[in-house]
This record gives sequence, structure tokens and C-alpha cells, in this order.
Amino acid sequence: MGALRDPTLRVTFLSVGQGDAAVVELPGGAGVLVVDGGGFPGDFDPGERLIAPFLRARKILHVDVLALSHPQLDHYGGLALPRRSISHRGELWWNGIAGELPPASDVSSRRSPPPARARSCSGAG
Repeated sequence: MGALRDPTLRVTFLSVGQGDAAVVELPGGAGVLVVDGGGFPGDFDPGERLIAPFLRARKILHVDVLALSHPQLDHYGGLALPRRSISHRGELWWNGIAGELPPASDVSSRRSPPPARARSCSGAG
């Protein structure tokens, strides 16, 4: 018989500077979501410096979904997780609203929204 999987839903909020990031671990190992990633102009990358170390400490080496409450740097800046240590299926959930993206001259490639298959999650029916 295989190892028992944890039936607990675990949600951890991480302080990432401007706001919080949430790491959602689904019951039974069904998946991991990271919601928002913080971020602000400059060299500090909350994905690399805060979120990825937390995931590695929890032995999470794969994220199924990145979820973005709205497309502004202070929410997506930390979602570009270091690919050398954390894999990502490539799915991004967001609210479907166009956001403020800083001018390209102010943003390094790691500060651009993470490449992903986008799925809008608006409540409009």
C-alpha cells in the first residue's frame, strides 16, 4: 500500500512587502496554487527571495497554478518563480481585467508577467 497523503487543505500567507502571497496546498497532494506574489520596482524579487525558499522548505518543487488577483506589479512581481528550482505547469488564473504594466525600460525580463496559458476567472456570467 502506498504512503498516505495528507488530507489537509493548507493555506499559508507570506508577507512579500506590498501585500501578501498565498500558497494553497490542496488536500491529498492534488496540487499547489500560488496566489499573488508581491513585487515593487527595484532589484528585490519576492519570488526568488521569499516564495521559492518557502516552497523548497515545504518540499514543494512544482506549482500547478499561479493565480493573480489583478495585473499590477505589486501583485505579479514575485510570480516569476526561479525555474531552476521550482517547476510550473504554465497555467495563470487572473481576473480578466487589463492592468497597469510598467514601461519596458523600467522592467527587467524577470519582472514581466510570467509566461503562461491565461484563464480569466471573472465572475461575470
